[in-house]
Amino acid sequence: MNVGAITSAVSTAVYNAFGDGYEIYTDRVTQGLHEPCFLVSCLSGTRGVDLGRRYARTAQFSVQYFPRVEGDSAEINDVLERLLEALETIEVDGRLLHGKDITGTPHDGMLTVTASYDGFVLHEEEQTEMQSVTTQTSAKE
Repeated sequence: MNVGAITSAVSTAVYNAFGDGYEIYTDRVTQGLHEPCFLVSCLSGTRGVDLGRRYARTAQFSVQYFPRVEGDSAEINDVLERLLEALETIEVDGRLLHGKDITGTPHDGMLTVTASYDGFVLHEEEQTEMQSVTTQTSAKE
């Protein structure tokens, strides 16, 4: 589970909910934004040790929506409802991740929805193998 895989899964969930009529960007666009569109980005990520080789990962994502007409509250409210449902569960590397703390905030004529996803990563440890072992034993008579 890495940030790139989660970004792709969030983008896929948005596409499945809205279809071809919307552009989905994963990089900042400075010029030429084609509304209506979505911007998917990672806001933060954390990693902590859970058990041994197992690490807990949390990633918080933002999905921003830019409506056809800036400030169209009916369109923004409709998209908010659809995004809340679409981001509830995503599939990453064949595993389902449940979104938590999913919130939506309309502001400045657009919509921002955030969601956090938790998962675990197993790291392989290098094992050094012994070259040879010699033992000496003696028995008492």
